[in-house]
Amino acid sequence: MSTQNNYKYYAFISYSRKNSPAANYLQKNLERSKIPTKKVDESLLPQDGKHIKPVFLDKRDLEVTEKDFTENLQHAIENSRYLLVLCSPESAQSEWVRKEISYFLETHDNDIHAIVPIILSGRPGSGGEDECLPEELQRADITSRNLPNMMAEKDETEKQGWEHGLVQAMSYMLRVDRESIKATIDAEKMRIQRNYTIISLTALLISSILTAWALFAERKAKNNADLAQRNEVKANLNAETAKKNEFEAKRQAGIALENEKRAIAGEKKALENEKRAIAGEKKAEDNEREARKQQKRAEVGQKEAKEQAEISQETLKFLIGMFQTADPSKQGDKNLKVLDAIHAKILQIKNIQNWKLRVTIAISIAEVLYHLGDYSQALELLNLAHELNLKCRRNSLETAQTYNNIAGVYHKQGNNKSAVEYYQKALEIQLKKLGKDHLLVALTYGNLAVVYSAQEKQDNALIYVKKALEIQLKMLGKDHLDVAGTYSIIAWICYRQEKYEDALVYYKKVLEIQLKKLGNDHLDIAGTYSNIAMAYYRQEKYEDALVYYQKVLEIQLKKLGNDHLDIAEIYSNIAMAYYRQKKYEDALVYYQKALEIQLKKLGNNHSYIADTYSNIAMVYERLGKSEDSIAYSEKAITIRLGFTQQYHQSHNGIDTVYSKEGKSEDALIYYRNILKIRLERLGNNHVLVAAAYKDIGWTYYSKAKYNEAMIYFKKALKIQLKKLGNKHLDVAKTYKDIGMVYSVQEKYDKALVYYKKSLEIQLEKLGNDHQDVMKNHNDIGWVYVHQKKYDEALGCYKKVLEIQLKKLGDDHPDMIDTYRLIGLVYKYQKKYDEALGCYKKVLEIQLKKLGNDHLDIAESYEWIGGLYRDQKKYDEALIYYNKMLEIQLKKLGPEHSKLSTSYDLIGITYDFQGNLDEAEKYLLRAYNIIRKKRGDDAPATKFVLQKYRHILSKKNRKKFNIKKNNPLKKRGAILN
Repeated sequence: MSTQNNYKYYAFISYSRKNSPAANYLQKNLERSKIPTKKVDESLLPQDGKHIKPVFLDKRDLEVTEKDFTENLQHAIENSRYLLVLCSPESAQSEWVRKEISYFLETHDNDIHAIVPIILSGRPGSGGEDECLPEELQRADITSRNLPNMMAEKDETEKQGWEHGLVQAMSYMLRVDRESIKATIDAEKMRIQRNYTIISLTALLISSILTAWALFAERKAKNNADLAQRNEVKANLNAETAKKNEFEAKRQAGIALENEKRAIAGEKKALENEKRAIAGEKKAEDNEREARKQQKRAEVGQKEAKEQAEISQETLKFLIGMFQTADPSKQGDKNLKVLDAIHAKILQIKNIQNWKLRVTIAISIAEVLYHLGDYSQALELLNLAHELNLKCRRNSLETAQTYNNIAGVYHKQGNNKSAVEYYQKALEIQLKKLGKDHLLVALTYGNLAVVYSAQEKQDNALIYVKKALEIQLKMLGKDHLDVAGTYSIIAWICYRQEKYEDALVYYKKVLEIQLKKLGNDHLDIAGTYSNIAMAYYRQEKYEDALVYYQKVLEIQLKKLGNDHLDIAEIYSNIAMAYYRQKKYEDALVYYQKALEIQLKKLGNNHSYIADTYSNIAMVYERLGKSEDSIAYSEKAITIRLGFTQQYHQSHNGIDTVYSKEGKSEDALIYYRNILKIRLERLGNNHVLVAAAYKDIGWTYYSKAKYNEAMIYFKKALKIQLKKLGNKHLDVAKTYKDIGMVYSVQEKYDKALVYYKKSLEIQLEKLGNDHQDVMKNHNDIGWVYVHQKKYDEALGCYKKVLEIQLKKLGDDHPDMIDTYRLIGLVYKYQKKYDEALGCYKKVLEIQLKKLGNDHLDIAESYEWIGGLYRDQKKYDEALIYYNKMLEIQLKKLGPEHSKLSTSYDLIGITYDFQGNLDEAEKYLLRAYNIIRKKRGDDAPATKFVLQKYRHILSKKNRKKFNIKKNNPLKKRGAILN
């Protein structure tokens, strides 16, 4: 017999041949249905890991003769973990079923629990004609079980009854509750159905696009042919004209010769006419040559159109054949899924001889894979097409489009650096081929803007999206929906920059166009109303937000009905706005409306339901109804405890909102409710209790209540050490949290102890080059800086730099902070050359990544200038300070408060240099700005004024040759 984890088959199905349809259904769906892997004990997982397979069914799995039938069955039974017995009056009387049960018990140590009777018909334990249990299973430890049952209940179809039995059998074998099994199966069905729908729509879209392109190409070829014919007629006319001109020239030449003796002027005229005739003849030849060119172009166009039409037909034929293998309603293997169908064709694509056909099919299927989320395979096909394009039509518009496709896949994969690279390649070709005002150029500009925004380079994103907008306004006009789409991108970038007023300006431009083009009740308009509401919400203008949320609700109710999940989302947003206004009763009404829809659409155990329960609990807490608050908190926790592994990462409800918006008191109430429930349900020493302690600790930390934060972090640590041991990564994280609190409390010795404990575990578990290890070195280095242990700090920062160089290369933006910290330590050590090297490395990276006039560049100029000033190299310092000032004036304008600081720096440097006139000029500028921004009585204004008066005082002393300690000063001779 096989060992526990080495069975060839997960289950053997024993049945009467009269019950073959049910047996076939059971075998097929056991192997097809996905299981909730994370909930299944590792020892019970099938070999496949995701499905219960293989499952032995003798009719399918054996090709036998009478001679070896019994031997093969015995071998299969020995190598099966479970025996599934389809129980019916027929199988109760089957000799083969009884033999299979007996042999299974004999070879499995008489383990009756490894046998799973599944009631198909009849009654177990009746003892009569309708007895369905074979004699070997008519025992108390079988009949006392809640046996799986495939019989349909009242008002159910036979298939529904079989589905229930399938779920119950899986639940018994995997030791997982039936609801989880059914939820997993239902989710998989929905995913497959969704994929089939996407593929069908994609196939239809591709077919339409290819057909349209073929018609367009054919029409273009016909137009080219017509043009060539017209040019040919024109050329013939020009040739006839040339002949007439030639004849006239000869006639004129004869006349000129006859009159040559009488008039020199006549000879000159003749020569001119001869030249004119030659020019006419040449022009006729040129026209004839151009006509031949046009005719040749027309022939090429016709040939290309014909070829493109053939490629389109072949591509469509290939795609239809491929999709049919994935469609269960068509002939072929019904179990083959869409992705399997595509993957099965990959090699065939690579072997297509016609390179244009290969490119077209590769790009088409890559588009399908992209929509299905298989980005790696999509990228492989796009690179195949790209290589052929580079080889056969480099720098063509087709190559540019492939660059765009590749960039889009890289963006989806999160590789935005490569996405920018390929969009820029596409843009280079498009600008060369199409000019700067083409709509495809605008589209690529828009794509670049989206990628830069994802990289948090919002300034770059704005540059490109505004280029796109400029083209669209010129080519489409101000009221086109594509222009509205670009305004929406600009608004989103402004929103990401927390420039909510600017975002509102652009969202309202979007709305103006949409109302004109789409009417008052389109769902896209509802989306724009929602964006406007959120911008108002972020400005804490809750009344305005509510006005727009109500507009959203009005449209969605009309278009989607009363119980759509989008309606529930809007109800929640309205409730949150009321909550912010402290209108808790109104908030409760809308949360309850959202909950009603969610319960109807999602069932009782969805994470969205848990979030709404949490929100309602918070409202009840504010209303002073603590019992109701606890009751709803318990409902939320009950759902989330069903997903213990994910719980600590699932705070996407009200607690996360409060944390982001600085509502720490609300978050604290929420976390305390969680802690109370967990303590009651899980006891004092559960890891989820520790997690609750940490949440409370972080909330106190955000409120700068460090002593309270420390108490809760240490409570969490005590539980974790007991439950997880002293080498667990969660323990390392808590050590680091405690070290962080000690660090902000300036208790650096204690901070080092905990940071080093954390680092020791991380080095053992994660290795030397992990991101978390790097961050720990960084924290320890900062503690050493505060302790003025600069050599130790340098050691830590150089380890950080070593990891970053290995992981990111030598010019990644993340290196900037590390180089600056190393430079700062060198500055503290007065090692100015080394510090300067680090600051200039920062500047080199920034210039490469940000261009010449970014505000971060100005900041680096300031750092370098300060370093030169510390060395008393004032000329060099002023060079860099002036570079800083030039950028700031360009980016911020002459009245920005930042300019006051810059003028102050330059003025003081001139003072150190002894150039009092320049010092006076710059300090006066600094004073005028700070006075205008903050007023005469602000401390900062008085401080700058004091510096300015000091310069005037020095100039007076120098002018009158008065020493600083001259007694005249005491008598008021020098004005300050």
